[in-house]
Amino acid sequence: MPTESSLPAFLTNGPEVELPVAGARGWLVEGGRRQVVLVEFATEAEVPTHSHAAQWEIALAGRVELH
Repeated sequence: MPTESSLPAFLTNGPEVELPVAGARGWLVEGGRRQVVLVEFATEAEVPTHSHAAQWEIALAGRVELH
């Protein structure tokens, strides 16, 4: 797991969330009735099958495959 994030500090100054994926770190940004979790992966990762309500996934670098 990375010790420093490559994300800007203003995005990672919120609470860090626990993620069930090795090498992943996430930070919660919320306000009103909205939440955003920013996730950074140290290496290639496979996220266990799970579901959410409506969501967006945006890759800033690398590749994401959703099924």
